Amino acid sequence: LKFAGGTYRMDKGLLIRGRNRLTFDGGGATLRATGTGQQIESLFYLGGLPVLASSDIVIRDFILEGSSPTPGVYRKGEPEYQSGVTVLGGARVEIANVTIRKVYGGGLTVNAGAPYPTRGPSVTISPPA
Repeated sequence: LKFAGGTYRMDKGLLIRGRNRLTFDGGGATLRATGTGQQIESLFYLGGLPVLASSDIVIRDFILEGSSPTPGVYRKGEPEYQSGVTVLGGARVEIANVTIRKVYGGGLTVNAGAPYPTRGPSVTISPPA
């Protein structure tokens, strides 16, 4: 899937469950989240709950921007689950030339505390060029 350049508003993250051999090419596009920091608001959300793992997924050439007004600052009582990319289960996930900023949680969450059996993901990360 190829995105044209520009900025896209994301009210919820792009949920990818049980999919294989997909490439998301941002072409430099910015995906901008709205919301309050829930995990489902992660811009790319692989696996979902319950987990249905995906494999051979490529995410490249994006700017992923969360909705936190104070990124990196703990705010008592507010959820901190929104990531640029969340991967629960799956295999062979590649993230290349992606900038992640202003998220409530970590920029990248991989198999975070999953209380259910799932294959451990293999994630390859390449820094922005």
